[in-house]
Amino acid sequence: MIHCPQCAIELDPRSPLGLCPACSLKGLDLIGNQGDSAGKISGIKLGRLLGQGAFGKVFEGRETSAAHCRVAVKILSTD
Repeated sequence: MIHCPQCAIELDPRSPLGLCPACSLKGLDLIGNQGDSAGKISGIKLGRLLGQGAFGKVFEGRETSAAHCRVAVKILSTD
């Protein structure tokens, strides 16, 4: 059994960061209102809403670094 080192929840062995989803998100600098397009995630500026469903909303985003790559960002719903 593998457990999250921060909260001790049992993990899938394929967990990419070795952390549970909640602990993985704790390090992000989330600013804004529940996925508001004016919000920011550290290093990414959120743009238009691409879609939404039962689990959350997906926004287009741009890296704020020199690369300015386009990315998709899924903001999970709290429900």
